[in-house]
Amino acid sequence: MIMRVKARNIKSSFWAIAAIASLFTGVASVAGLNPVRVLASEWGHTIADANHHSMPSAHDGHESHSSPGHGNANHDHGGANHGHAGHHGSLDVMDPERVPAVTLIVQPDSRSGWNVEVQTENFTFAPERVNQENLPNEGHGHLYVDGEKIARLYGNWYHISHLEPGTREVKVSLHANGHETWTYEGEAIAHTVTVNVPALDE
Repeated sequence: MIMRVKARNIKSSFWAIAAIASLFTGVASVAGLNPVRVLASEWGHTIADANHHSMPSAHDGHESHSSPGHGNANHDHGGANHGHAGHHGSLDVMDPERVPAVTLIVQPDSRSGWNVEVQTENFTFAPERVNQENLPNEGHGHLYVDGEKIARLYGNWYHISHLEPGTREVKVSLHANGHETWTYEGEAIAHTVTVNVPALDE
């Protein structure tokens, strides 16, 4: 008796589905649509919408950092070279009596390139704590040529092997261990100098 009831229910469901499908086919045909294509299209949109809402977009905002221990400066591959100079934000120095200062000196090397000296006050280079907790008045420097970052500085000296002929702007800025720019009263602690690079035939 139970089996007959189940069979009857299944049969009724089948005929109900068949009637709905027939009605849909008739309406689609009157509208000049292919019922199979319509069903396939709707199914595809349903799957696409489900994927769109269930897959969050990924944002890769990580800057490439070099490890300390290879001379006075390490180069970043990417990062600020592609317009990310302000990616890490800033930290304002709160103690007016301990504001760091930086002076940049660029001189031609007797053999080739340019020697860069970074003189600092109230600031300590701490390459051993890069990417770690920020501590007052310590960190590293960033070196720029014409607004493009060319190196991360872990010490007071750096050698630029080549500068294009013409008037170049060389800048150094001071940064915390977490790469934030040290600022005082909203101004970045940095120094920029202009270097006149002679043409190769001079």
